[in-house]
Amino acid sequence: MKRESTGNKIKISLFVLLATSIVAPTAIAQQDPMQKLNDKVSEDTNGKLRFTFSERTRWEEKDGVNFGKSVNQQDMLSRIFIGADFKPLPWLKISAMGRDSRVPFYGLPAPNSVRDPMDLQEGYVELFGDRKDGFGAIAGRQMLTYGEARLIGTPMWSNVPRAFDTARLYYRVHGARLEVLMVSPVMVLPDQFNKPELGERIVGTYDTFSNVWHGMSVDAYALVHSQNRIGGWTGAGTLGTQSYGGRAYGKLPAHFTYSWEGVGQTGHWDC
Repeated sequence: MKRESTGNKIKISLFVLLATSIVAPTAIAQQDPMQKLNDKVSEDTNGKLRFTFSERTRWEEKDGVNFGKSVNQQDMLSRIFIGADFKPLPWLKISAMGRDSRVPFYGLPAPNSVRDPMDLQEGYVELFGDRKDGFGAIAGRQMLTYGEARLIGTPMWSNVPRAFDTARLYYRVHGARLEVLMVSPVMVLPDQFNKPELGERIVGTYDTFSNVWHGMSVDAYALVHSQNRIGGWTGAGTLGTQSYGGRAYGKLPAHFTYSWEGVGQTGHWDC
């Protein structure tokens, strides 16, 4: 029975590979009718309304895993984004996007890292976002990436990408953006509406300075990460860290780039 099961796995994998190799070139060669429709809507509304849509299906196979609940698991991960941006005024943007993440044929109840039926992934309001200088503000739920996403980020490889409920105020001048922020991660609840865990939050400043020396840009930040329960979701006590750091990055000849980042931390743990 074990040999037969392994043979079935190989057959399925070969079928998926063959189907992908046949369909992919055809899909690339075709024009995107949704993009044309979106461009038409944007043109007819003078850039006030624009839709977003994305679909991704990925096959994953784990073989030789003999521990945990997902033993030799084969998964088809499906993720869909659908949303819209609306700019009723030049200085006001309203954005909303839903996300549906599923794992057909998983068998066991899938964890929230791969399964979360239709929920709100983004929903925020931005003021004065198009200005090159002056104040701007964002409030609501967003996917965030600061720097190279080492401290705060949304990895898009995940079937259920991370989202944050946030309030941010920034000021822009030539060559610099100064920002204060409050960020709280959204707790993924597959069978309920996702909600933020306000007991876990990051408060501080993240500032960017462009082209400060020979094309080099610099980020500087001071962030306080607080958790009213260890791990954010369970356990007693509080945990807090203070992170102070910076990042330098830029372009090199022959299309190379460089990036350097350093951070120092202090903190406390109270049981």
